[in-house]
Amino acid sequence: MTTPLPEQAPLPLPPNLYQVDSYVRTCWATVTNLSEYKSKPAVMLSQTVFYPTSGGQLYDTGSLTLENTDTSVEVVDVVKQNGDVLHVLAEAGLSQGQRVHASINWARRYRHMQRHSGQHLLSQAFIRVNPAFATQSVSLTSPICTLDLAGEPDEASAQQAEKLVNQIARSGLPVNAFNVPEERLGEYRLRRPPKVTGIIRLVNMGGWELSACGGTHVKSTAEVLPVKILRLERVKSGLIRVHFVVGEEALDDYSLKHIVANGLALDFSSQVEDVPARVSSLQVSLTDTKRQMNAQGQRYADLLAERLYHTAKTLAAAKLIVHQLEADDSGLIRPLASALAAKDDVIVLLATVNNDKAQLIFARSQNLEHDMNTLLKESLDVVDGRGGGKPDFAQGAGSKVAGLSEALDVARASLIS
Repeated sequence: MTTPLPEQAPLPLPPNLYQVDSYVRTCWATVTNLSEYKSKPAVMLSQTVFYPTSGGQLYDTGSLTLENTDTSVEVVDVVKQNGDVLHVLAEAGLSQGQRVHASINWARRYRHMQRHSGQHLLSQAFIRVNPAFATQSVSLTSPICTLDLAGEPDEASAQQAEKLVNQIARSGLPVNAFNVPEERLGEYRLRRPPKVTGIIRLVNMGGWELSACGGTHVKSTAEVLPVKILRLERVKSGLIRVHFVVGEEALDDYSLKHIVANGLALDFSSQVEDVPARVSSLQVSLTDTKRQMNAQGQRYADLLAERLYHTAKTLAAAKLIVHQLEADDSGLIRPLASALAAKDDVIVLLATVNNDKAQLIFARSQNLEHDMNTLLKESLDVVDGRGGGKPDFAQGAGSKVAGLSEALDVARASLIS
């Protein structure tokens, strides 16, 4: 359902051309002022096509080319400062009074326009599904955009909103902007009240969506197609965050997932629709295999613990076990330490190489009083490592693999002394 609008006031003339026509990509302008922003040179222009970050929409990038030359300066950021548009430059090189040809990165701008228009339509779609689903905040700074909604919409509501927004977008409603004096706002049925006063810029999408907005938008709702909701997420203050993609970025998302899904189907020798079941079956099998491997590993650790225990040397009424595991057996280091420390009168110093790191675990029986944490810290210095733990069990790792044997020697010497 669309709503007829009252008589519209004309848009303002330049200097901000993006407010008049979002499709204007270039213009001639004069450098009116030199400035600085976050330690980078910046300029103001007599008129501009560059959109500054505002209302959740990111800034434009592009270039300023000096008249009658090939000299260009890259525009890397655009901000609004005290009502003026500040063009932040990659390097200095412009002077006040110079005439330049301003050109935006159109591919970047167009995707921002699709995101922004798509957000307006999706916010309106959620309101149409349930008036409680009001948009509280938006983020359009990456290909995956977000809406934070009140009213706690669920998956079924999101599916309704997605179906509705694509249906409306396909109808190709015209998108246009116009100005309204603040005192006339009551004549318009806005989705949400404006955040500014004075002359208000409204963006109308065929009478179906109407909001106060200073951003850039597409000319037709069909240009945002497709709109795809990816997932819902509960965030602070009881809001539901809707993650979505639109337009070219939605097609990019689909293309990536199409490649991945087809690749998995090929690997499984199945159809794409059968992949979830095959993955689920594989996960069950993998879980069982891991359980069996852990059980086998524990049995091997117990056997190794018995061998080490019976061949250990006695030190001050305790059995001292010092052992370095091969890298292939690095997964045994913790169960082996636990198995040995479970016995009486044992001090165990274990080392191995795990993920190209020197790993140490020092442990002792509960009936002994040696401080394994202090002992470990002395040895970690040798391997440039960090770690810690309790008096009876401490572990750490370091980048100096070559110092592993020396680290064990340091701990052994400390205990002997």
